[in-house]
Amino acid sequence: MSKKVVISIILALLTLAVPAGASAAEGALVFSKITLPRPDGGLFMYRHRHTTQLTIDPTDEEPSFSADGRTIAFVRKADIWTMRADGSHLRQLTSGEEVDSRPQIAPNGRYVLFERRAFRKRGRDLYTIDLRGRVVTPIAATLAKEHEAAISPDGRQIVYVRRGNDGQDDLWSVRPSGTGVRRLTRTSRVGEFAPRFLGRKIVFSRGSKRRIPSSYGAIYSMDRRGRHIRTVVRRAHGVYLEDVNAPTRAILFARGRGLWLKRLGGPDRKIVSPPKRGSTTGVFSSDGRRIAASKAEPWEESLSVFDASSGRFIDDVAVVLSLEGGEHNSILGRRFAWQPVLNHR
Repeated sequence: MSKKVVISIILALLTLAVPAGASAAEGALVFSKITLPRPDGGLFMYRHRHTTQLTIDPTDEEPSFSADGRTIAFVRKADIWTMRADGSHLRQLTSGEEVDSRPQIAPNGRYVLFERRAFRKRGRDLYTIDLRGRVVTPIAATLAKEHEAAISPDGRQIVYVRRGNDGQDDLWSVRPSGTGVRRLTRTSRVGEFAPRFLGRKIVFSRGSKRRIPSSYGAIYSMDRRGRHIRTVVRRAHGVYLEDVNAPTRAILFARGRGLWLKRLGGPDRKIVSPPKRGSTTGVFSSDGRRIAASKAEPWEESLSVFDASSGRFIDDVAVVLSLEGGEHNSILGRRFAWQPVLNHR
């Protein structure tokens, strides 16, 4: 057998080892879209410059991948559902009058963490449910408002935002079992929000939560017990943490409506220019080489892909234009997710 044939066989086997729906270079990007005036839409997958529709229910939104890239958790009609990355094997996990949102599959794949708001109640609480939809466990369900949770890469800690009686947001942590509740921050006049795990650190925003250019904010890091707080991005107008990426030790943040990237210990670099009016949000691909950015303006909404190193525009995933009277012909979901690729370097 020639050396060329052996190499071809090895490459073919490596291709088969990639999870279904994944690319060896980067995973797929999943987002939601509703077409008007007749409500139509669902979840869509963008991959290799092509878009395919995964679901046909216009209420489907807030997709989130499992760590192996094989399963998507999402919201349908205020309940939590899961499916395979190709849109097959739909399973409903939660039901009832409660409003469930922001699902996240644990790194070990054993449960889904989500927010729940009881019927006619303003506050939200944190719950978990196993992937078979059998056991619902409250892990942070108090009279306070608990939300914006993140799961550590080892799955042993959940950090979240709790709004106290004074109206301030602080960071707390809890184990997946609901035990070991710990307060991590204690501030006045300003709040903490948008926590993310980056290696052994927790990165978070501190300042005004109002996403307007005139508001002030900064980004900090601390250890998992709330100690050794360090400044990552100095206080400035309109600074908000968007995402983090462990392989590249980078953070993505908004500043003045645009998107900026910073590798820990390095300088800030603008990646996406700000719109004239509106806002911009973004997430990393799993290898940190791509950024998906959503721009919302009065006359246009768009979801695009950029190169994280150079800021170079790569492709438009979806563009929504305004009709007469300022109404959009479609609506893009506020949350979107990259499919993890396990063999990235």
